Amino acid sequence: KYEQDRALILFEVEDTGPGISPEQVEGLFTPFSQADTTVTRKYGGTGLGLTICHRLAEIMGGNVAMVRTAPGMGACFRLTLPLQPVAGAAMVNELDLVKASSSTEPKMLSVKLNGKILLAEDGLDNQRLIAFHLRKAGAVVDIADNGLIALTMIDQAIIDQSPYQLLLTDMQMPEMDGYMLARTLRNRNSDLPVVALTAHAMAEDRDKCLKAGCNDYTSKPIEKATLLEVCQRWMA
Repeated sequence: KYEQDRALILFEVEDTGPGISPEQVEGLFTPFSQADTTVTRKYGGTGLGLTICHRLAEIMGGNVAMVRTAPGMGACFRLTLPLQPVAGAAMVNELDLVKASSSTEPKMLSVKLNGKILLAEDGLDNQRLIAFHLRKAGAVVDIADNGLIALTMIDQAIIDQSPYQLLLTDMQMPEMDGYMLARTLRNRNSDLPVVALTAHAMAEDRDKCLKAGCNDYTSKPIEKATLLEVCQRWMA
């Protein structure tokens, strides 16, 4: 959009919430102000979100404004910012031109996994996502909700003469966490490769996992390529 010889970029955010009345809109960008001022209001918050967004937009030479709303009809907000191209950069008005001129993204090398993996993870969403990637790469995947269940499954797999080739374990789990699981396996002189899964990505966290008996470490949220590469390395 162009306005007074200025190029502007516009973002609109629309929700399906309860909406508000015209009277409530007047104080919407006032600090610590909320549409619902009752003590026992249904939703939380401090009444600062829109104020902060508005001030940040103004600092960048733009604005945040309410486009439309009505009780029971949700709301739409518009963020307007001046578009200031970097010196020497080309101005593009159509996204199709960018797609046509962009270089082809490098293809991720195909990683194939061959063998059984035990995934010890208590989060249902993580179970589904991680297992999906591992199975798509060719692995047979079993899931344990915590470390105690994982130990039982590892023992039973050995009895069945169908042992796991890799244990992929979350480090924060109920009943028995990943640290105790790894220590227990090492105390049993198990040589099963153990890869830690944790949301903590600091160097000391990696060292803690390795000292507990893990062979390797990868962080959450998972990055598919990294996850598969680590698993392939220890299953080889």
